[in-house]
Amino acid sequence: DQTVGVQVVSMGIMPSLLQLLSVKDKQLNLCAVYLVDKLSLHEDTHPGLHVHHTISHLINYNATELPHVKTYSIGAIRRLCENTCTDIEHLMVKETTQFLAASCDFDNIERCRQLISGICHLALRNEARSEILQNKMMMGSLIDLTKLVDVEVCRFALGSIANIAEENGFCRATSLGQL
Repeated sequence: DQTVGVQVVSMGIMPSLLQLLSVKDKQLNLCAVYLVDKLSLHEDTHPGLHVHHTISHLINYNATELPHVKTYSIGAIRRLCENTCTDIEHLMVKETTQFLAASCDFDNIERCRQLISGICHLALRNEARSEILQNKMMMGSLIDLTKLVDVEVCRFALGSIANIAEENGFCRATSLGQL
């Protein structure tokens, strides 16, 4: 329930919850990131998540080997990127792009779906396009994702490239063979 999520965030859970991302107990990491992911479902919780630099915590404390932790982190980041009301500074575009590029796992379709949807929405932002374009690993991954048989992943990869193509630097980079 949206109201419950807002209440939970406004009651001050975020500092404790984000601190749990850095403990050594992998199952506790999983439970904490799962709750962050669920709280990010409702846009009304986003200001409370941004106040506590949630994206930074999700990126920096994502060292566990449990694949679901990374997928839930990417899901939360994706939803935070989708919210067009969010100030671009909160999205940490360079760090987010690097994290998403490094997190691409072609054998994990759910992770690919979360990741590519986040990039597609992030690429709608003028301020983010050039950063995505400059990340060669991300651009290579986008092209590779268009080759997957999963229609949703392919569709969002093509949409991401189309959104990035609105950036003036894209035409220069493609004509110079820099992609």
